[in-house]
Amino acid sequence: MKKFLSIALVLALVLSFGVTAFASSATPAGEEIDPATYTEPTTVTISKKYTAPNGGKNPAETFAFSDLTCIEVTDAAEGVTKANAPVPTIASIAFTEGEATADGVTKTAAISLPTYTSVGVYTYEFNEEIPETKTAGVTYNETKLYLVVTVIQGSDGLLRVAAVHCEGSHDKGKKGQEPKTDLFDNKYENGTLAVTKTVTGNMGDKSKYFDVTVTFTAASGEAINSTITYKGGQYTQAVTVENNTATIKVKHGDTVTFENVPEGVTWKVEEASYTSEGYDAAQYSTQTKEMAAGANDTCTITNNKTTTVDTGITLDSLPYILIVAVVLSAAVVMFINKRRSEV
Repeated sequence: MKKFLSIALVLALVLSFGVTAFASSATPAGEEIDPATYTEPTTVTISKKYTAPNGGKNPAETFAFSDLTCIEVTDAAEGVTKANAPVPTIASIAFTEGEATADGVTKTAAISLPTYTSVGVYTYEFNEEIPETKTAGVTYNETKLYLVVTVIQGSDGLLRVAAVHCEGSHDKGKKGQEPKTDLFDNKYENGTLAVTKTVTGNMGDKSKYFDVTVTFTAASGEAINSTITYKGGQYTQAVTVENNTATIKVKHGDTVTFENVPEGVTWKVEEASYTSEGYDAAQYSTQTKEMAAGANDTCTITNNKTTTVDTGITLDSLPYILIVAVVLSAAVVMFINKRRSEV
C-alpha cells in the first residue's frame, strides 16, 4: 500500500509539472513512470524561429547563447545553493544564407542537463548573445530568459527530472509571471533601391552612358554581411557589389534596382562629373537615405545640357525688326510721294 501511494505521489508531481515547452526524452504526460524502464532525460531543446518578412535573402548567421547561471534554488537538500548547483549547457543555432522565409524557419538547440544530486527547483538565467559587431538588418532577441528545472525523488529512491520550462523576462515582468515558452524569434529585414537616369536639354545625348557609383554603409557597430544584388539597365556588362560599392552605367530611361539592402544601411548615389562635356551638375531626387524595413527607395538622376542656337538673328527680336522695316518702308513711300507732288 505504501509503495502504491509513493508511486501515485510521484505521478501527481510529474503531471503537475507536465506543461512544458521543451521536448525531452522524459515519459510523456499521462503515462506511468516505470522505475525499471524509466530513462532520465539528458537533454531538452530550445527553438528559434528566423523570418525574412520582406522577402530578402538573409546572410548566414549563428545565434549563440550565454552560459546559464543559477540564480535560485528552492526545496533542495541542506547545503545545496545556487553557488554549487549543477549547471546545464546550451548549444548554438546556425542558419545558412537565404534559409529564412517570410513564414519563418524553426530550428532547435540542445540544452544538456547536468547530473542532479538533490531534489529542488533550480532556476537559471541566460540570454541570446549579442555579437560585438551586429549583422545589419538582423533583429536579435535581447530578452532575458529563465530555465527552470524541477527535480523530485522517485518511489525507487532515485532522483527524477519532473519538468523543465523556460519563462520570464526582466524587461516584461517578474520571473515566474510570464508565459512558458521555448520559441524565440529573430528576423532579417531589408529593402530595395531603384536608380533612374533622365537626360534633358536640346543637346542632351540620350544614348550616352553615365557612370554612377552606389555605396552602402552600415550603422556604427554593424556590418553588411548580406549579398546585395542588382537588376535592370541596358548596359550589358555584369556588375557586382563588392566591398559594399557598385559602379553602374546608365543612360536615359534606364532604371537599375538594388535588392536585399539591409534595414538600417545608408545608401548614397553619386554620379561622375560631366560638366567638362557641357552638362550641368547632376541633380538628384534623393541622393542618400537610410534604408527602412520593406522600403522601396528611389533616386532619379537628371543631367541637363542646353545650348543657344546661333541663327544670326535672334528669333525673339524678329517681330520688332519686321515692325521697324515696315515703318521705314512706309516712310520711304511717303517721301517719294511728297517729292512727286512738289514737281
